[in-house]
Amino acid sequence: MADQSYSIQPASLLDFANELQTQIEGIAAPMNALAKQASTQPKFGGFPEAQTLSASQQSALEQMYSLLGQVKEAIGFVQNVTTAVAHDYQQADQDVAAGYGAPGYQEG
Repeated sequence: MADQSYSIQPASLLDFANELQTQIEGIAAPMNALAKQASTQPKFGGFPEAQTLSASQQSALEQMYSLLGQVKEAIGFVQNVTTAVAHDYQQADQDVAAGYGAPGYQEG
């Protein structure tokens, strides 16, 4: 069996977490647009089909807003996990360095 190894770069993980934050912030614009659109009643007319269309549009807007909210929550969860993992690896690196008496390392 071949020797398997891997390398973790906490800085890269933190960069990825920052990109996820950018994505979360980017979702705000379409969510705000959907909320604004949902708060204004469309003017399709006074006939029954227009009322049905208006209700269908409102339902679609609510569903899209809900889905974007779920995406935002999922990205937030991944960002939190990524940040936690990066910090854990950084702490492990510091602990190992302290164990070897790395120059310049100060406990405290």
